[in-house]
Amino acid sequence: MSAPSVVIVGAGAAGTAAASQLRKLGFDGDLTLVHGEGQVPYNRTTVNKTLLQAGTTLDSVRTVLPNDPRTSLLSCRAERLDTERRTVVLQDGTHLSYNAVLIATGARPRLLPGRKQNLHAAELSDRTTPLRTYDDTERVRQVLATIGSKHGRSARVGIVGASLLGSETADALKGLGHDVFLIGAAANPMTRHLGTTIAAWVQMRHEEQLAGVFEARVDAFDASSDGITLALSDGTKLTVDLVIEALGVDPEVDWLRDSPLTLDDGVLVDERLRTVNAAGGYAAGDLARISGSPRIEHWGHALAQGGHAARSISHDLQLTEDPGPFAPSGSYSTWLYGKPLNVLGSPHPHRDREIDLAPTGNEARVTLYTSTELRVTAAITLGSAKVGQPTTAPRCRRSADQGSRRRGVHHPQGANV
Repeated sequence: MSAPSVVIVGAGAAGTAAASQLRKLGFDGDLTLVHGEGQVPYNRTTVNKTLLQAGTTLDSVRTVLPNDPRTSLLSCRAERLDTERRTVVLQDGTHLSYNAVLIATGARPRLLPGRKQNLHAAELSDRTTPLRTYDDTERVRQVLATIGSKHGRSARVGIVGASLLGSETADALKGLGHDVFLIGAAANPMTRHLGTTIAAWVQMRHEEQLAGVFEARVDAFDASSDGITLALSDGTKLTVDLVIEALGVDPEVDWLRDSPLTLDDGVLVDERLRTVNAAGGYAAGDLARISGSPRIEHWGHALAQGGHAARSISHDLQLTEDPGPFAPSGSYSTWLYGKPLNVLGSPHPHRDREIDLAPTGNEARVTLYTSTELRVTAAITLGSAKVGQPTTAPRCRRSADQGSRRRGVHHPQGANV
């Protein structure tokens, strides 16, 4: 009897985590990763931070894959999923047969409305970009270098979207010496993710550090020899050298339209990340949505889902025990304006009570979310303050985990916290 084969479509966080986990679990069949991006798999969280630094190479952030004769990496996009024949069809005509397929093609960035239809679309495409891939980062670096060499000055950069990606990018580009203008449609857009107090701190730092902060939408835009002019809903006309679109993402599911999978704000899966209406199928990462829950778009969450999907596949191939249901985790960490920021658990501002703490003798801030039963459901920490030992963040992590487990939520090992 031949060994089973597993095809993983997508070699981002979820796909590569699944591949590594399958080998650790003892799966010794054919393992094929389909990577449609062209570049080697890499840590995508570095595109708006580490990779913006001059001289940083892709090799420094590449993802480690299983290194064995039965693991293959194919650089091609998937075109169609044939669940009846259990085959993935690639754009180059290749047919990949599988016993199990993991769908991990992630999400694609939203662009400014009407950008492709603009009269100056070619000029705009050179200086207007999302920031989600290595190629996007290269485009940004080239524009910044061109402005410096041709005009002998720092670049004027407009970032449209002021949530986490926009905030991180604004901080990084400011640190590189550029004039950054941050445009967000809502007041204090980070409140939903960070709570009132810490979001207000982020907003204050934006206003102190950046060249301009606007609570507005982009109503129109056009390219000229002077740059790109943005017409904002508050009446401002802003001319910049580069526009970065940080407007969120949509699940990358177009190649699945002809399949029987249930596509509803992503690929619908059960609690073990099995696809609905398609035996042998699984989904993980930014495009996976567990029935009854919202999608979570974050690198650490994708890693955790990829690992869990691998355990479900291994169980269904009768190699290991049932891993049980996957429980979402929204935990992650980052740096903003020189301070570490940890989000532990999934804040629900409209459901839970927000409690703000300021430990004595330091600049740290801690925001806790508690349920009606006064159990900690999430925690956000800003700064590296210590309240005795251990540090504030791990203490809050344990509290958030304990409260979440009482609600049936578990934060898997490997989350970026």
